[in-house]
Amino acid sequence: MEDAMIQDNKNRAASPAALFAAALILCAAFSGCKPPKTVEFCEGVSPKGEGMKCGTVFTTGELTAIVKAEKAFGVDSLNLKVYALEAKSTEPVESLLVKVKPEEKTAPVNLPLYNEGKYRVRVTTAEGNTVAEGELEVVDTY
Repeated sequence: MEDAMIQDNKNRAASPAALFAAALILCAAFSGCKPPKTVEFCEGVSPKGEGMKCGTVFTTGELTAIVKAEKAFGVDSLNLKVYALEAKSTEPVESLLVKVKPEEKTAPVNLPLYNEGKYRVRVTTAEGNTVAEGELEVVDTY
């Protein structure tokens, strides 16, 4: 009888709902389920529209944030907000309205960051839907 029960359990496949739940748990446990990095930070943009000297740590000053969406923006403008990660406030330290072409999926944005710190940049539609986000650190070398 016991052998029959073991054999029966071996033939059972996991239900799709159980597999989905397991995938969510693994995602949360190992990656935090963060969206992929969709804002790239660079010192400039080439004539071909590619980022130059890109990274996540920069000195104070102006840099270029390249917004990269998964699909076409579908709107004429986006909201870019910069949040200080170490701040007690949830208010952005910088807010910009970015004009974009609805059919495009990438857009360069000049970003002034003159204070040292770690920042999260979030790009949203007027309705508040997140299009892209990324994190960077600004250091003062003077």
